[in-house]
Amino acid sequence: MFTRTHNTSYELLQYKTETVSKKQKNTMAQTRKISKNNTQTCVLAVLGIKVCTLYSTAIVTLNEHGRKVILNTGGYFTATTRTRMTQCFHEWNIPLSVGFTKKDGNRVRNHETGQEYEFDNKNTCVVTY
Repeated sequence: MFTRTHNTSYELLQYKTETVSKKQKNTMAQTRKISKNNTQTCVLAVLGIKVCTLYSTAIVTLNEHGRKVILNTGGYFTATTRTRMTQCFHEWNIPLSVGFTKKDGNRVRNHETGQEYEFDNKNTCVVTY
């Protein structure tokens, strides 16, 4: 990767230190940006639809024209599913949040209206915001 003719040992050490310190800043899961790990996004600009998939499940489908969001957990109410949904909300400026708890149930909250929605027995939730 590096050749000794162009870089001194000090420059290599400095480069490695800078790289490690940049990586250490991003050790926590980011909620402002959609993670690339096992997640894909697809934008159908003509139709105004955005889809975020985790593995092979479309967990967030956004219809920008109708301001409608379809959430689908695929039966997996996990921290990763919730994090990816939250990342989509932040990146796409959707005023929603998701909570998966045994005590309160699996809910979606609209921050603008304060209204809460529950997932149905098919593990989906449709929200108009």
